[in-house]
Amino acid sequence: MYEVLVLGALLAEPGAARYGQELMRELGVSSGTLYPVLRRLEARGLITGTPEQADPRVVQRPARMYYTLTEAGARRALSELSGLASELTRLTGKLAALAAAAPDHDRETGEPDAAAGS
Repeated sequence: MYEVLVLGALLAEPGAARYGQELMRELGVSSGTLYPVLRRLEARGLITGTPEQADPRVVQRPARMYYTLTEAGARRALSELSGLASELTRLTGKLAALAAAAPDHDRETGEPDAAAGS
């Protein structure tokens, strides 16, 4: 699931180079979650990582690794996101049908709604 989130975040700005901390903030994940995902995606050719060409002494921070989506990564992201959207639509329909078939209940207490029985 995290792989799809990362691919989706990169797909939102095709061609844009994004660095790890930026993705961590956007996705709300820790470095221990994100960086293994980035390594797997890069190993599979779905993203490319490019080291920043800045001197850490000049910028006064460690050099960043910038990630971009490959064409294969963009195709995979679109496919995965399309599949998730279809599944969400299917589940939403099932939930709506269940809710329509269920007896009325008070949303606060969960007790049967007295007005519905009258």
